[in-house]
Amino acid sequence: MRNRHLLALGGSRSKRRRPQRTIRVMVAGCGNVSRWSYLPHLTRAPYVKIVALCDVAEPAVKEAAAAFGVRQWFTSADEMIRRTEADLFVNLTSMPFHGPLNLKALGAGLHVWSEKPIATTMPMAKRLLTEARRARRYCLSAPCTPLSPQFQAAARLIRTGELGTVSQLRGRYGHGGQQMWAGWFFRKGGGALFDLGVYNVTTLTGWMGPVRRVMAMAGTAIPLRTLSGGKSVRAEVEDNNALLLDFGQSRFGIVQSGFTFTKVDRAGGHHTDSDPGNPSIEIIGTKGSVRMLGYDWAPGGLEVGLVKEPGWRLMGQSPKDYVWQCGATYLARCLATRKKPILTQLHATHVLDVMLAAHRSARSGRAVSVHSVFPFPINPP
Repeated sequence: MRNRHLLALGGSRSKRRRPQRTIRVMVAGCGNVSRWSYLPHLTRAPYVKIVALCDVAEPAVKEAAAAFGVRQWFTSADEMIRRTEADLFVNLTSMPFHGPLNLKALGAGLHVWSEKPIATTMPMAKRLLTEARRARRYCLSAPCTPLSPQFQAAARLIRTGELGTVSQLRGRYGHGGQQMWAGWFFRKGGGALFDLGVYNVTTLTGWMGPVRRVMAMAGTAIPLRTLSGGKSVRAEVEDNNALLLDFGQSRFGIVQSGFTFTKVDRAGGHHTDSDPGNPSIEIIGTKGSVRMLGYDWAPGGLEVGLVKEPGWRLMGQSPKDYVWQCGATYLARCLATRKKPILTQLHATHVLDVMLAAHRSARSGRAVSVHSVFPFPINPP
C-alpha cells in the first residue's frame, strides 16, 4: 500500500511542530527540463528521495539515473507507477501526456506535480479535479510564479491600495522558437500560449483573480520551423498570440506571447548578475505603477513608481530560494512539513480554461466567457 495517510488534502490545522518526513518522488520525463533543472533541484532538497525515473527513450533515462544516483528506471510511466512505492509523481513529459498521466498517478494514490499545462482539455482537467478530491491528493501544476518574492511584493502593493485602483496590466513573454528540441511544441496540444503565455496568465490572474471574459487574436506567423537538431516541422498550432483579459469592474489585462520574439529584450528577458533585464510586466494603478524586471518566471526585481514619490525606486531584487523549477520541490516540502500549499489545482484549471477560451475567441472573433474560478486572493507562502 502507498503512504495514503501522508496528508489529507487541505493539511492539518494543528500548530504543533511535526517531524519532517522524507518524500519519495518518481519523475516521468528525462528531457532537457528534467536533467538540467528539475532533477538537480530535487536532488538537493533534504526532504526528497528520488526513487524512480522513466522516459520512453532508454538512453536518456539510463543516463539520468546514473547521473543522479537513482536505482530504478523505466521506459513506461504506467510500469513505474505500478511497480514503485512513492508519494509524489512529477510529470515532466510533453504536454499532450500531462492529463492522462496525472490521472493515472492520482488513481494510484500519488500526489502530483505537473509541468504546464495541467491538461490540454477542460474535460480532462475536470476529471483531475474529481479524482484529486476523491483520492484526497494534491494535483498541482507549473508555473509556480506566485511563489516568487517579486510576485508577493507586487501583490501586497495591489492589496494594500498603495497603487490605488488597478485597472490595467500588461504581460509579455516570448522567444524565437529556434531552441526547440521537439516537434510537439508546434503540434496540437502544444503551441506558444500553452508553453509561454501560460506564465503571464498565471501571474496576472494570481494578482487580479479569475478572468470573466477573453478576447484574443492568434495565428501561425512562421508555418515551417527548424528544430535545434536541424529537423524541419510544419506548425499545426498558433505561434503568435495576443489576449485581452476582462477581470470585471472595468479591469483589463493584456498578454502577448509567441515563438516570434527575437532579440527584443536585453539579458534574454530575464535577469543576470549584471543586468536585471527589461520590464516584461506592468501593473498600472491610479496612484502608481509597478514594472517587473525580467520575465515573471525569473524576475530581477520591481520598479515602483508612485504619484506621491519622485521617480522610480527599485525593490525586491533577491529571488531568495525561488527558481522557476522549484514547484515540485515546494510541494514535496509542504508534504514533508504538513503545510498547505498556496498553489491550487483550481488556479491551474482556471488558467487552462482562460487559454482554451482564447483559442475559441481567436477562431470566432468574439469575446468568450470564462466560468471557472479559484480561491482568491492567494495567501503569502
